[in-house]
Amino acid sequence: MADLAAFERSYTDRARVAVAAAAAGGAWLGVDSGPRDGTAVAGWWRPATGGAGVVVLPNPWDERSAIAPMELQCWSVTERVVTRLAPALDGIHGVAHGPAWWHRVLAPWLLHVVSAIADRRLFIRTCAELGLPLLSADGAGAAADVAATMTDGVSGLRDRRRCASMLAGIAAELGLEVAAVTPREQDAPAGERQERPGGGRAAAVVRDPLLAFDHVREAAVARRAQRLLLREPAQVAIVGHSGLRDGDLLDLGRRVGGLRHVASVPCPSDIPVAAPTQRAALPQPGGADELERLVVALLPRLLPRSVLEGLAPVKAASASGYGPPMPVVACNYAADEVQNVFLAECEAAGHTVVHAQHGGFYLQAAVNAQERLELRPGSEFWSWGASGPGIVPTPSPRLERVRGTARGGSCITLIEGLHPPDTQVLRFASTPLGNQGYDGAERLAAFVEAAADTSRGHMRLKRFPPVLGAGPRPAALARLRSDGPRGARAATAWMRRSRLTVVSYPDTPFLESMVVGGPTIGLWNSAHWEWREELRGVVEGLERVGIVFGDPVQAAAHLDAVLPDLRGWWESPEVASARTTFVDHLARPGDWRAAWAAGLRGIAGTQLSAG
Repeated sequence: MADLAAFERSYTDRARVAVAAAAAGGAWLGVDSGPRDGTAVAGWWRPATGGAGVVVLPNPWDERSAIAPMELQCWSVTERVVTRLAPALDGIHGVAHGPAWWHRVLAPWLLHVVSAIADRRLFIRTCAELGLPLLSADGAGAAADVAATMTDGVSGLRDRRRCASMLAGIAAELGLEVAAVTPREQDAPAGERQERPGGGRAAAVVRDPLLAFDHVREAAVARRAQRLLLREPAQVAIVGHSGLRDGDLLDLGRRVGGLRHVASVPCPSDIPVAAPTQRAALPQPGGADELERLVVALLPRLLPRSVLEGLAPVKAASASGYGPPMPVVACNYAADEVQNVFLAECEAAGHTVVHAQHGGFYLQAAVNAQERLELRPGSEFWSWGASGPGIVPTPSPRLERVRGTARGGSCITLIEGLHPPDTQVLRFASTPLGNQGYDGAERLAAFVEAAADTSRGHMRLKRFPPVLGAGPRPAALARLRSDGPRGARAATAWMRRSRLTVVSYPDTPFLESMVVGGPTIGLWNSAHWEWREELRGVVEGLERVGIVFGDPVQAAAHLDAVLPDLRGWWESPEVASARTTFVDHLARPGDWRAAWAAGLRGIAGTQLSAG
């Protein structure tokens, strides 16, 4: 990887300047603010203002041209490691599954691990090149317990203590020493303190009458649907959180001639403890690629117990929850060993496994590792908007349900991004990486502060569900009201009842708001969210008419200017044309029931009529 070697040399030069200016005495791997004495450098996962005793190294992923080769390297290593793991795991379990079976089960989890190690390796290598001693708080570098499940394993990659353990493990494999030192006694660094209770107004639940009616109606349909779905022999399965309602499933089942739908099956709780003898039978490090050697060396402490010591109960849960193998549509392929075992068994039995788009910036971003997992050679992918080999244009049930449903209201809704941001790099994509994740909230806060008082008084914040714990918001956002609909479809409910919606990132919520049809402004850093070449002209069209902004002050000025005649701006020919072009590219309209039914019949091999 000549390009990556040049990138690493260039990054070391950047880091050397930052370290010299800070007079840092070491590289900090600890979980606290910094060493008790002196100043140390820390990784780009922390806020740029790292706190007392810590200087954060420059974010290497500001060099966006390095993301594509890094993503390719991580994928190549993932595939090679699975190939090396498969015979060892087959031998341990006394089976003959082979590399393809194990790839289907392990790849979503392993790609996270390889990407995290690649990112952390760059930090350790850079610090070693700069001659910085590696420092860790007492016990922070100790090997963490082996994760029980893939989900636990991925969560551990985001945990600060486990991150310190991984850094220490990488250093040890590279032959570097880590010195234990006492941490500084003080608060956590800026950006990592817990939000104080009572910050902002209390989040009251506002019941939307339409949602309440839907809930009652769907409950009755759900009971009937489940009875009928279970009565019919299944021709094909849909697994994962598809966005399909029970009534939808009932209708599709009738059209297809029998449908099984399972959203998720929990991993068993009785996973055995780690067995040293089994872990000793895993592959030994070797080969020319340093990243691959590191991954293999760290696998004994990282491979979840669910796929080594606990594979038998996982297989039993998968067979019980998902049923026998059959043709299947997978709606959110991820680090879920129970579902992945079912998919692997379906493929091993010769059945088709189709992936369906379930949201997100993939198939829009210039680079996204998730696409490697789902757009497999020779496979079929159902997409709302993208086109290409193996991609089948398929309207989205969820988007079609909300298309053109804007009702308007008095509030200006701000859609918050992931909070607190996921700053631990777990895969490489044309999205914010590391501490770039803090930019979204800061940009949205600057927008609020720059808006006129009359505009600000109508603003409310749709907070992101706290999937990564609590964290402080910029004051301008913390002060905003956050009362509104709750539940799985809350974001679109807010959008439908808003005067205008501001979305802080070009992911699913921005597309949903454009499909709902109410006035919308997108606000994000285009340096962190990079579109595919064929979509750049479409997005530039939104920028020209004032729908998309990068500068929060300009966005606020535009908001203040159009609010007196919001409909006049939103329905003007140039704005309507740009909006229609965007939506037609990324959320194609159509009869989703007919498209899904035809697709399901196709992979099931049935010749049933549409009904």
